[in-house]
Amino acid sequence: MSTSTASRRTAGRESASSGPTLAHLLTAAIVLLASVSAPAAAQSVPSIEDHTQSMERIEGFFDLYWDEGTGSLFWEFDGMNEEFIYQVSMGSGLGSNPVGIDRGQLRGTHVLEARQVGPKILLVEPNYRYIADTDNPTEVQAVRDAFAPSVHWGFQMAARTGERVLVDATDFFLRDARGVIDQIAARNQGNFSLDASRSV
Repeated sequence: MSTSTASRRTAGRESASSGPTLAHLLTAAIVLLASVSAPAAAQSVPSIEDHTQSMERIEGFFDLYWDEGTGSLFWEFDGMNEEFIYQVSMGSGLGSNPVGIDRGQLRGTHVLEARQVGPKILLVEPNYRYIADTDNPTEVQAVRDAFAPSVHWGFQMAARTGERVLVDATDFFLRDARGVIDQIAARNQGNFSLDASRSV
């Protein structure tokens, strides 16, 4: 009798293990949700071609797109995590010698790269003031962790085609990157602020 009982218990364990467990069902559900939500997320962002079809394309090292209707300037990145040099300069002078802001004056040179974090595109400046001159990857990572990079700006992704990403960079280009307001105030020439209604 004990033998038959043991056999029934063994058979019960085998039949239970052969069926789908809760872990299997949860895994299948997660995979199914991922396969359904991924195309939906991709479809929520239009292609660059569709988004810019009525805009003026300005070709260059980075392609820009000017939207005449909204006064917006879009910036296209060919890919993520590729470093480039970002240089701040004055397109025109202020016409005041005491202030010392002249046409073509340079102010600020940065090594930046675009990084995608979810729906955001961040302009990140690696910290090259402190580097590990070693082949030891652990030491290299330790220095990176100790001296964090800087995030200059964050954009929302407006469109995407393959690895190419488009962002609305209007606010980025219209800001006082040169620090003109601070320099005018430092020279005791008055206190000013940036007026978005008169900035193009």
